[in-house]
Amino acid sequence: MRFLKSVLFFLCLDFALFQLALGGENVKRSLVKGGGDQRIRQYTGDPSVDFFSMQSSSLGQKGITASRASSDDQSNIDRKSAALAALLSGVLPGAGEFYSKSYIKSGVFFAAEVIAWAVNFAYNKKGDRATADFQNFADANWSVVDYASWLNSFKGCSININPDVNLPPWKRVNWAQLNECERKLGGFFSHSLPPYGDQQYYELIGKYPQYNPGWRDADRDQDISETNISEMFKRYSRMRGEANDFYDVASTAVLVVVVNHILSAADAAWSATRYNNVHAEVGMKLQRTPFGVEAVPTATIQVRW
Repeated sequence: MRFLKSVLFFLCLDFALFQLALGGENVKRSLVKGGGDQRIRQYTGDPSVDFFSMQSSSLGQKGITASRASSDDQSNIDRKSAALAALLSGVLPGAGEFYSKSYIKSGVFFAAEVIAWAVNFAYNKKGDRATADFQNFADANWSVVDYASWLNSFKGCSININPDVNLPPWKRVNWAQLNECERKLGGFFSHSLPPYGDQQYYELIGKYPQYNPGWRDADRDQDISETNISEMFKRYSRMRGEANDFYDVASTAVLVVVVNHILSAADAAWSATRYNNVHAEVGMKLQRTPFGVEAVPTATIQVRW
């Protein structure tokens, strides 16, 4: 079996060398005659070209014409749908531009999408951590018991307070009586304290001076005022403001995502239309020369109005 393979290999090699030699001889004959007889077969040594390509210069011309026709047909087939491009970019920014072969813009829109979502994720995480920090700070340093006790002492309220110090502060105070007292006082007491743990609970105790007496470092021996604000109240307000700033950046990133989808969809539709109106193709075609069949680079530019 190995012997037969060797024989077949050398036979093929001899045949290829023969074709090359014959092709070279025909080139010489063509040069001697000055290219007069264009019907002389010229061999390249490639059977696919020698036996299945153009048979003469006249057939070569037909081949070139056919190649051009094929290129025109391909241009018609390769037209891009503006609606499909817009839909693709509406779902994933940059996809429509990639479909329309606007690769740089595709990369820009896709990168903007990735960056915007990365910023949203990162700043949401920062906001969550900052929120946990200020809530823990409030739980450790603001007491509804102290606030209710101050209301009873300075504002004449009658809020029941459980004396069991082992209970959590928010379970020691009668919340309904507390809210009723705040509503009756009115004026400086513009809000009623929401239930413990609510988002508004954590917001109000660091936003309105009426809740200053509940802070551990507050001066509860005097009435509240705009100037009688504890340092913990101020610190807590800054902590909440920082958390809100993080969430604002995350929300802005979501807005960027929405705008990026809209702009990318519009640009993808325009890119597809532009691709159809100005379309360039670069390729290769076989062309017969006095020295044999050669591959010649071709470029086609089509402009449609």
